[in-house]
Amino acid sequence: MLQTKSGKTLRVEAVDAPFSFSALHYSASDLYHADHDFKLPKTDYTILSIDCAVMGLGNSSCGPGVLKKYAIDKKRSHTLRLVVYE
Repeated sequence: MLQTKSGKTLRVEAVDAPFSFSALHYSASDLYHADHDFKLPKTDYTILSIDCAVMGLGNSSCGPGVLKKYAIDKKRSHTLRLVVYE
């Protein structure tokens, strides 16, 4: 759950499968461009990133791809429920 200074709360719920997330005060671009974590810009907001599926890095350029049982099924859909409490 995320909560604003005014008390509003956002809850993200998985309906059909687990998911991973991050709630950070900097963006993926900020992370990519920072040489060191202490150089990350300070922000007054939170960036919520939700991942419904995660697979290892790589593109099979130097070997075989991931085993089929670990591959992401592109046809599978995921459902999340967003609930806002005032």
